[in-house]
Amino acid sequence: MLQIPILDVIISVVFVFFLFSLLATLIVESLNQIQNTRGEYLFKALAYIFGTTMLEKLYKNPNINNLGGSPDLNKQSNTKTAYISAQTFCFVVVDYVVEEGRKAKPTETDQYELFKAGVNSLANTPEAKKVADWFNTFVNNSKTIEELRANIQHWYNEYMNRLGSWYKALTGKMLWIVAIPIVIIFNVDAIRITQSVIQDSNLRNSLVNSAVQSVPKYKDSEVVQKDKRNETIVDSLVMQDIKSKISIAEDAYEEIRNQNLPIGWTIKWSDITHNMAHPNFWWAVLSTFMGWALSAFAIQKGAPFWYDALSNLVNMRGAGKKPS
Repeated sequence: MLQIPILDVIISVVFVFFLFSLLATLIVESLNQIQNTRGEYLFKALAYIFGTTMLEKLYKNPNINNLGGSPDLNKQSNTKTAYISAQTFCFVVVDYVVEEGRKAKPTETDQYELFKAGVNSLANTPEAKKVADWFNTFVNNSKTIEELRANIQHWYNEYMNRLGSWYKALTGKMLWIVAIPIVIIFNVDAIRITQSVIQDSNLRNSLVNSAVQSVPKYKDSEVVQKDKRNETIVDSLVMQDIKSKISIAEDAYEEIRNQNLPIGWTIKWSDITHNMAHPNFWWAVLSTFMGWALSAFAIQKGAPFWYDALSNLVNMRGAGKKPS
């Protein structure tokens, strides 16, 4: 059974990781929002299936265009929408193919027959032949327009689930890139922090108290909750705007400053050269690099991961308290 002091040490260290990972996550999300990474990623993934030419036509449909702008080549890439629901996507695709079929069979009224005619028309177009063959897989597995729509929506949801995993991997790489400079700038040494938490009861108590208060504080924040919503790139909640992210980052930074953590840079170059002759100098350097590596690895896990861990640990601590 865990003793409360040991649990407090773990909570303290996890809370420190949470604060720094929160900064890293906010930076990555802000960069993604500024660069419209989600919109670009979604467009490229769909273009792989439909081709750029057809997809640009689909994006000009008001049902998609009104979500965030069409990918007009004369506009900046940040006009691409990052959110398209399965229902909207299916409606736009079916409507597009049906209209193509109506050109070939102007007197036909059945939408399913018009869709098949539209697929045949697309098959005669060199740039659309590949997607026409893809459409035929849905035609062959459907007997009505309703079944056709359901099959396309099912495919879309499955494809977006895979795309969400790919996007999360991309975000993980970006977190690594952001975590490394954060660790060096703040001199976040996980080994030294853990040693200080173990030895300094005042620091440990301060961190634990702040951690307990932070769990309900961030409970409804999209920054820490988004992974728990099983999001994909198209059904994720729209993250808070840049100003809101800056506000959360400022709170996290102030929390870090308010704690008497053994971070930051106070050593001078003259001290380094003076201590190089000390027998433990190079061990201290190696220990610092190991501490940085551990910190960077922890931070790149992201704020949702550490918030989840912190919440569970705080609940465990509360359940383990003896009644007064």
